[in-house]
Amino acid sequence: MDEGLTPIIQVPDVAINKTFKQTLKDQYYKHQLELEITIGTKLWVTRDKMVEFMVNVINEINDVSTKTLMIQDTFKYCGLNPWSTASSLEAFTEHLDNLEKNNVLNA
Repeated sequence: MDEGLTPIIQVPDVAINKTFKQTLKDQYYKHQLELEITIGTKLWVTRDKMVEFMVNVINEINDVSTKTLMIQDTFKYCGLNPWSTASSLEAFTEHLDNLEKNNVLNA
C-alpha cells in the first residue's frame, strides 16, 4: 500500500473487505457443493460465475448496510465520525486535511 492511504481506505477496509472476502468464499464453497467433483480434478470457475458471486456479495452487503448501522458504526470505530464530539471530530478533520495532502490522491 502506498504511503498516506490509511486515512482513505481505513473505513472500507474495516467495514467491507473482511465481510466481502468471507461472503465471496462462502459463495464459492456453496458452488462447489453443487458440483459433482472427483478427487484429483481441478475445479474451474468461469469469469461469468465469479462475477455472479461478486454481484451477489455486493447486493448482500448493501442489503445489510441499509438495515443496520454497519458503515456508520465503522466510522465511529475508526475515530472518523464527523458528528461525534472531541477526539472523533478532531480525527475526522485531520482525515480531511490528510486527503488534501495525499500525493496519490492528488495524482
